[in-house]
Amino acid sequence: KSMYNIKDNMKINLLCEILTGGTTSILFDLLRTKLGLVYYVSANNYEHIDSGIFKIDIGADNDNVLKVIKVVLNELKKIKKKLINDTIIKKIKKLSETIMLFQLEDHMNLLFRYGFSELFFKKYMSIEEEFKRQKKVNSKDIINISNEIFKKENLNIVVMGNVDSKENIIKEINNF
Repeated sequence: KSMYNIKDNMKINLLCEILTGGTTSILFDLLRTKLGLVYYVSANNYEHIDSGIFKIDIGADNDNVLKVIKVVLNELKKIKKKLINDTIIKKIKKLSETIMLFQLEDHMNLLFRYGFSELFFKKYMSIEEEFKRQKKVNSKDIINISNEIFKKENLNIVVMGNVDSKENIIKEINNF
């Protein structure tokens, strides 16, 4: 049985933006701007009918892998407890709306929207309806969805490259 519910996709997509949607997002700001540990960081939500994948991609030097994992896991713990400022939520929603509007200009994105709406909601959901759904999402929703997703039993970490700190990485995962 999957813990994933397609009705939560808006909350999860906003969570992705809060974590990595731009230079002021939580993980980008901390990992790249403040600590200089990563080349890139992005969070993505992959929706399926009965399941989903929440994925954070990070590019870092081999020497920084353990530090990056520690920072990311610590930030995920924080977002499970701490309310996000309403100003930040509004900013993220506006950014998300702008992205959705730009995506309508691409024929493939438009076809994907039609198919996605029909497959998951059994009807076409207009952009206005999607904006209304998004406006309902609040900081408590972000905390709740974070607590559903960011559980030790849901955690998978894939490290590619020459990394000497495998035991320490496993220890960090076990402490999550």
